[in-house]
Amino acid sequence: MSNTYNSFKQYAFAEHQAAFQTLITVFEAFSIRYFLIGAQARNVHFYRQGIKPMRGTRDIDFAVMVETIEDYNRLKNELLNNGFETTLDPYRLNWKLGETVIDLLSFGQIEQDYTVNFDDRDIELSVLGFRELNEELEEYFIDQDQSVSIPVPPLHGIFILKLLSWDDKKPDREKDLVDLYQIIDNYWSFVSDEAYEKHLDLFTDDFETLITAARILGRNLKGTLSKSKVLQKKILTILEHQSTSIDKPGLMMQKFAEQGDINLERVKQLIDEVVKGIKE
Repeated sequence: MSNTYNSFKQYAFAEHQAAFQTLITVFEAFSIRYFLIGAQARNVHFYRQGIKPMRGTRDIDFAVMVETIEDYNRLKNELLNNGFETTLDPYRLNWKLGETVIDLLSFGQIEQDYTVNFDDRDIELSVLGFRELNEELEEYFIDQDQSVSIPVPPLHGIFILKLLSWDDKKPDREKDLVDLYQIIDNYWSFVSDEAYEKHLDLFTDDFETLITAARILGRNLKGTLSKSKVLQKKILTILEHQSTSIDKPGLMMQKFAEQGDINLERVKQLIDEVVKGIKE
């Protein structure tokens, strides 16, 4: 985990600070390995870079590393004793003192075949990618006073989890596609320095920041995906399937074209650059 800490001049989810502090206190009391995922993790990266996300959310998603369902339930019960309340979903809790909703997605020894099963409701949740990203966490302050810090996967890791989340529930998760496109569309802001240091081969006569950033995104994805053949195959299958045909574009191509106000050929070019970066 990086020891580099960054504070935010603007903390868009300050209304969640009390809930965050309680969560972190309980996680640390249980010696829980945890990290922020989902839209809030994306927001951490975007606000750090001075970019306003396209959409807000009151949901907080955490990956928590536990060994058994009994360990998970003990953690959950402690949170219920410290300001949270149950919901109809066994992995979701509400913060009693505000509008915050948290999802606790467990991984580690508790998982089987990259899923976690909640037997009481016969609910299975995919945690594919969690183990790999657990090795790449960055730590950021999320308040101006630098009193609350939190582990967050790198932005390309958020891309992986968003892509898997959408694929698992498509076509009902269009918001994931919005997030995925915003990451691609803004990725140059995050990797411009890296581009001049590590990717000089991409500065060709037809150089474009958007296209180059998509290739660098693919290269950064490659590092994480190389840790798991299952994860690598899954990500490549999703991307390649979605960009197979311009005549019959996949849901991803349609949504990206809409979000970026660009044509399908341009969307296909972007997705293909990401795939090239993964494969080279």
